[in-house]
Amino acid sequence: TDEQHEEPATKLRIVRECEHTGRATPAPTPTIIDGLLRRGHKLLITGPSKASKTWLLYGLGLKLATGGLWLDRHQCKRSRVLLVNTELDENSHHRRVDWIRRQWGIEVDEYADTLDSVSLRGLQLDAREFVDQLDKITAGRRYDAVLLDSVYKLFPGDENSAQDVLEDMDGRVPLIIEIKIHENPAEVCAKADELI
Repeated sequence: TDEQHEEPATKLRIVRECEHTGRATPAPTPTIIDGLLRRGHKLLITGPSKASKTWLLYGLGLKLATGGLWLDRHQCKRSRVLLVNTELDENSHHRRVDWIRRQWGIEVDEYADTLDSVSLRGLQLDAREFVDQLDKITAGRRYDAVLLDSVYKLFPGDENSAQDVLEDMDGRVPLIIEIKIHENPAEVCAKADELI
């Protein structure tokens, strides 16, 4: 079935927990990665430079697109995936995806209708333009997950814009975000908490 995303609330409301617990407890939001990610939630992949985060993210994209087991432990629900490439030239991006799929024995036809990509390298987009263009190019396509590689390229030095965009996209699809860490990891985790 086609699940509808919830519109973000614009007003605070107090609810009585007794009306939402016990027998009235809502069903859990469906997962797309068992044990890790539910529909409409976010997953961050963080680590220092050259720690293979992009490879990990692309591999996750392939496993989501084919419904495979990721990292030999997390079953992925076969999903429609959009890879957003901000760093690599388009040819290098495609070659990297191809290398991973060959290593894992994945045939192209296994993800022919479930894995798309868009390359932003060389484009000068601010945060709002990014969301607007993403909305336009994805109109009529229903993605289960959007994988951003890497968020710092979209919002260099502008955490407020990143926060606005991530909040605007919140709940539409799961966001799986790769964050490059070029400073103290504890400080970056604190900044990531502010973004999300």
